[in-house]
Amino acid sequence: MPFTLSQPTLGVLRRNLEAMESSDIITPYDRKIFWKNELFEFGFASAVVDVAATYKFQWGEIIRDLFLSKFRSQDQTSSFTLPPFTCQQTLKQLLGQNLCNSACSG
Repeated sequence: MPFTLSQPTLGVLRRNLEAMESSDIITPYDRKIFWKNELFEFGFASAVVDVAATYKFQWGEIIRDLFLSKFRSQDQTSSFTLPPFTCQQTLKQLLGQNLCNSACSG
């Protein structure tokens, strides 16, 4: 049986990702550096991190577009879009990263 993600599960994932940001993150630049480091350290592909940065790490939008397989650069200068399979893998990797983070901090 293939593993599929439900919208309620993705809602929990979104809330958990948003809760990872500390109160030290004040500027958009701080947020960008925090998430680029966090995702890089967990092994996300640089293309995924770069596209997520164009969303300004707004997890509701990122997760929605990954779920719909419409995750693409939000820059006007680039039309880079992740393939549907990569979108699904990225969602599963985000869930794994979030579970690992929860287990390590709890």
